[in-house]
Amino acid sequence: MSLPPAPLRWSHRTAAPSSPPGALFSSYWLDGAYDEMFDRTGQARPQCRALVEDLLAASLPRLRQHQTEADTAFLTQGITFTVYGDEAGTERIFPTTSCRASIHRQ
Repeated sequence: MSLPPAPLRWSHRTAAPSSPPGALFSSYWLDGAYDEMFDRTGQARPQCRALVEDLLAASLPRLRQHQTEADTAFLTQGITFTVYGDEAGTERIFPTTSCRASIHRQ
């Protein structure tokens, strides 16, 4: 018995997605859509260069520590939402990142 062919998926990409340099960004895909942090070549935009340099200089354990501290602060301050009917528990923190978004006027 043969399987039916996989459905075709349309993509606007003309080439495989690229990633900015550095292990920290290895799963960060630049797929042709406008990216506020990186240009199409994977280089940090001028307004984000200092942030990218700081992130690349930080160790992964240190970044994870900051995220854990932020998650704990949200939980203890009650910045949560409730999920009913889930065996894992009902109270959850809002998914966030410890790296704040930056907005720049052009």
